Amino acid sequence: KPNNVTPVQLLNAVIKKGATASVCALYLPNSGNAVTDLRDGIKPAKPADMAASMLEPGRQDIGF
Repeated sequence: KPNNVTPVQLLNAVIKKGATASVCALYLPNSGNAVTDLRDGIKPAKPADMAASMLEPGRQDIGF
């Protein structure tokens, strides 16, 4: 556990600082979960929107 912090704690911290979090567009339909099951601040990704944002100059993306 780096710095004694869990992935959930790291995610919550970056969202609190203004980052956005999206779930893979393929995850929800194949997981049995619904949009209502996602944590506050996390939404399903729209592939075209994700691709456009990843190409923005200076964009930093983290996937896990």
